[in-house]
Formats: sequence, C-alpha cells, structure tokens
Amino acid sequence: MRRITFNNNGILALAAWVLLAVAVLAVYRTESLRRFCNDFFATDFSAAHHQSVYPINFVQNRNRKDAFNTAGFDFGFEKYPDAVIADTAAIYASNYSGRYSESETSDNRLMTTGTILSGEELPQLKHTEQKNEPAIISRIKNRSELDAAAPMVSLSGGTFQMGDDAGERDQRPVHTVQVLPFRLDKHHVTNRQFKMFVEQTHYRTDAEQRGWSYVFDFKRKCWIRMAGANWKNTTGTINEDLSAQIAMPANEDLPVVHVSWNDAQRFCQWAGKRLPTEAEWEYAARAGRKDVMYSWGGSVSASPAANFWQGWFPDENTQKDGFLLLSPVTAFAPNPFGLNDMGGNAWQWCSDRYAADYYGRSPLFNPQGPSWESSETVAVPNVVLKRENGRIIAEEFGGVKNEALRVIRGGSFLSSENNDAGYRVSARGCQPESLSFQDVGFRCAEGL
Repeated sequence: MRRITFNNNGILALAAWVLLAVAVLAVYRTESLRRFCNDFFATDFSAAHHQSVYPINFVQNRNRKDAFNTAGFDFGFEKYPDAVIADTAAIYASNYSGRYSESETSDNRLMTTGTILSGEELPQLKHTEQKNEPAIISRIKNRSELDAAAPMVSLSGGTFQMGDDAGERDQRPVHTVQVLPFRLDKHHVTNRQFKMFVEQTHYRTDAEQRGWSYVFDFKRKCWIRMAGANWKNTTGTINEDLSAQIAMPANEDLPVVHVSWNDAQRFCQWAGKRLPTEAEWEYAARAGRKDVMYSWGGSVSASPAANFWQGWFPDENTQKDGFLLLSPVTAFAPNPFGLNDMGGNAWQWCSDRYAADYYGRSPLFNPQGPSWESSETVAVPNVVLKRENGRIIAEEFGGVKNEALRVIRGGSFLSSENNDAGYRVSARGCQPESLSFQDVGFRCAEGL
C-alpha cells in the first residue's frame, strides 16, 4: 500500500487550503443569509411537496428582533411533515377541549374547528388581494357599543419611579417620570371588539395580507411562520376556508392577537383612542405602589395570579394557572387600579419606538419614547404568500425594509422566570411594527 507523506511545504499548503475553505464558507454563509429568500423561493410549491409551516430556530420570548436580521439570523428552510403539523394542532385542541363546551360557546365563537388540509385536499377557493388604505379607516359612528364591551379606567397620573436597577440593561437606570391624567382600557382589546372594527371598516390585518404570522410550536420549541395564522385563526392553516380551519375555538373574550403595531394603530384611529405610552403603561401596572415587581404583588405565589408559563421554558409548563394558551381577559383579578392582565396573557403594544439606552436620556415629563434617529431598527423581509384558487402557489419576496422596533409590555402565556419574566412591571420587549405573533395584542388609552 502506498503511504502518503507530507513535508513542511505540504503541511503549509494544506493549512492554507483549509483556511481558504473556511473563509469561502464564511463569506458564502453571510451572503446566503442576505439572500435567503432567493434560496427559499427555489422550493417546490407543488401540491405533492407543499407544507404549511416553516421552522425558525428562535425561542427567546421577550425580544425577538434578532429573528428578523437577515445578515445575522439563520432561517430554517426545512419543511414540517404533516405529522408534526397534526401534533401541533392536537396540542391546541386538547388544551381547549373541556374548557369551553359547545353549549357555552356555540353563539360566540369566531370560527369552527376542522382538519388540516394539504396538497390536493385544498379546496378551490377564490383569493382576492386587498390593500389597507388609511383613508378608509374612519371614526366609529357610535362608540357606546364599543365602550360597553371595552370599559376604560380613569387614572389621575402623577410621578413615579420607572425601571429596575436590578433588571435587564434596558430597564436601567431607575428614573423619575411624570405622566398626565389619562384613561386606559380595563383589559386587552378582545376578539369581540376587534370583530366590530373589522365588520365596520372591512380592514385586513398585516397577517391576513401577507398570509402568515408567527405561532409557537410546542413540539419543536420554537417560533414558526404559520401560513393562514391571523386574528381569526390563531394557530393557522394553509387554506382560508373558515369551515376547515384547525385552530382552537377563538372565544370572543380572549385578547385579540396576531395584530401588528400597524393594526393596533388602525383600531385606535377607528375607536378615537390611541396606544398608551410606555411610561403610561408602567405607571398603570405599578398602580401607585413602590418597589413592586409584579402587577399582582411582590412575588410569584404558589397560586398564580396571572397567565404565564409555570415551569422551565420551553421544556415544562405545569399550567398551575389553568391555561396553556390565552385566557379570557377577566380570568384573573385586577390590580389595585382595576386593570386586568397587566402581567401575562398577551404582550401589549405601546406607542413608543424602542431603544435599549432610552432610560438614560428619558425626559421627566410625559416621555414619548425615542425619535426615529435615536431608536433601534431592524431589517424585515417582506414575504407574502400568493394563492391561486385558494392554493398557496408561491412566496413572493418584496425586498427588505428597515423598520422601527416598537415597545411591547406585560409578557404573555409564554413568559417564565427563566425567560426574562416579561410579566414583571419593569420588563421591556420590542417587535418590528409590521409583524404579528400568537402572543401579542394591545389595549387602548386616551387623554383626559
């Protein structure tokens, strides 16, 4: 057998080739991430190969901005098999079976349950594209019905200490803030209220227009882009036929989710309200108490007072609070100001742009958040599902836009003590203003 030997020159040459290969691979990886859509659109979208969800390897709950940086985030292109989709659907279905019976919810469900369809099983539905024009969003004609479904609490305003010196970097330093008197919704905007808005304006959310939204997959323990996920169908499906959607029963008293910051702004415009500032939100969550960590009190008790993840996220959830997913907006007792869900259930959009260092330069009086120039932005790819006769035929890439990050507050049913504890009164999160998630909603405010 011939023995291969290397002299010093051979070793040096081999090392040089290895270094060159590593450099080429690094350049290729960076460039491929920048052009991930070009690779992604090479996927076969025929009936035999199409699946409805695409995994992304991102778990962190409080701040997902890195998931949208195309130069530094590795999107997963592997398709989910039907079995995984079915398993995910089963988790959602089992969570709600027994909690709401048919007799209790037959009159107020926004949707029905069904089976997952794929490939040739897809119904032949007509799909029409609509665009949201700001001009068509006019004020509500009679707000009394909305006010009855969405009571507001009047708050006197005042001075308080905002932030937490023991918290994350973006929660420091603690600083004095004064807010003016204002009114705040007693709870999240619900499916019931959002349905009124849609019926009067024919508005289509960002998730509905692009054909997908982010859903958390409990099996793979990551966020996925789920085709068909929107406020009416919180777990998503690959078709738009409401009679064939697989999601949980969307009770009208649950927080509306899968709404972007843009969608929340449009609702506020229609309702004659606005989103609260971040300072107003924390003032309301603290409810006049000093050094409080949670909206319900000073500790995480053995009997949870809010809907959040009990256990080690994302591996174990004991569900001591009685819920795996969203809970009705009045399921838990209000804080001393009479406000429900100021911690847990669903994150809440604020009006402010986000900057991690904003607290070091925040003004004393009625802060409104950083300007565009001093706030943080993220590159968001514009990916839209295209359908023909109800079937997804392609994903169109409309470029990448630099988009503002907007503040979210309050945490959600996915927040946990080991995952930034977003339900703490000082915890801050942020999201791109056009994207939507299964655990992000909002509540409205207005001045006095």
